[in-house]
Amino acid sequence: MAALAAFQSGLADNLTTEQVLDLIFRDPSVKHGLLEFADLGKKPHEILRIFPKIVNRGKNEVRYYLKCLKRNEDIQVFSEKKANPEEVVRQLWLYKLHHSYRYSFDHITVEHQVVFGTVTAEKAADIVVFQKDGKTAKIIVSKSSGQIEKTASISSRAISMLKARRLAYGLMARNA
Repeated sequence: MAALAAFQSGLADNLTTEQVLDLIFRDPSVKHGLLEFADLGKKPHEILRIFPKIVNRGKNEVRYYLKCLKRNEDIQVFSEKKANPEEVVRQLWLYKLHHSYRYSFDHITVEHQVVFGTVTAEKAADIVVFQKDGKTAKIIVSKSSGQIEKTASISSRAISMLKARRLAYGLMARNA
């Protein structure tokens, strides 16, 4: 509740990772997206390190970031105006693929354009795990917003990606 109070009165710059995750996933319909990671042996706030940065654009605004496990870049996940649960879910999938399934980060790409013959997919796959040759996709992870009206198009996109790459299996993660 302290995190919620901080959010309502201007974002504090001393929130813990757990508090920021509670703010990002405060809606129960969004929080269920974290259930996929219950088998990791650690809670999401023990896996991810979310930290504040003060952005000075006319006023000091606190934004929270995490370091991408693959790209080693700071990615904004929360501010007073915007939450980014998709990126939290992507990072947890990267952790799961690397630590639980033992895929090397050298064989994983993020936001990868999937090519269907001579046509590039409209939206990039969120995560692609490649075979050891570095060219052949082994797993494609595509996040779903879970909104009913989008489910059919996302499912057909994921199935098209699998068929185009002749993959045996893929993952579709549901988040916000």
